[in-house]
Amino acid sequence: MTGSRPNGRSEGSRRVRPLLARPEPPALRGYFHELAAVVVAALFIPLLLSAEGPLATFALGVHLFNLQLLLLTSAFYHRHTTDDRVRRFARRADHAAIYGLIAGSYTPVLLLALDPWLGIPAMLAIWGIAVNSMMIKLRHLELEEERMHSWMYATLAGGAALLLPWMIGSMGWRTVGVIVAGGAFYLVGGLVLIGRTPDPWPNVFGFHEIWHIAVVIGAAMHLGVSVSIAG
Repeated sequence: MTGSRPNGRSEGSRRVRPLLARPEPPALRGYFHELAAVVVAALFIPLLLSAEGPLATFALGVHLFNLQLLLLTSAFYHRHTTDDRVRRFARRADHAAIYGLIAGSYTPVLLLALDPWLGIPAMLAIWGIAVNSMMIKLRHLELEEERMHSWMYATLAGGAALLLPWMIGSMGWRTVGVIVAGGAFYLVGGLVLIGRTPDPWPNVFGFHEIWHIAVVIGAAMHLGVSVSIAG
């Protein structure tokens, strides 16, 4: 019949395929985040118990929870999804969790290291942006929008530059240097992810694995700062 679609496929179903169709991923895809999630799970309670006071426990807990959420979501998406519908949602959740980790990493610094007149409004603003961006990610994620969201991640994380004078005054150059170094790992890893190079061993360890290792290192540095502030 003229104008009919082959195999009865609709235009909408064919639009979904570019997001889901992919070559076989490297063998280590998601492995480093899964391993890091096991480590964070083992340290979660001991680190919370090391915090001094309810506010420090809360702030550190927010950071730990959002770090673990990102690691688990990433590991599930990259290693344990086969159904297309589940994989599509897991992809959105994985990307949305990045905003949670950014805001969660800010929380101990803003609540514990800065004066309330600055730290609390800054925390509310950052979490407001993060939650709104997470909702956008969960509702709608298309490939052509990913570059825009990459810049949104960088802008939200880079907002710390506005707080640098107060952060240095309260925590000192050394601690702030660790925060900046952690951010540098995220930045370099993100550039590798966007540029898809270097891609050393595509069947085992590729550009995406470099990004994941950069995330683990940057997250570990930022968590170390949060633990030192809360303890």
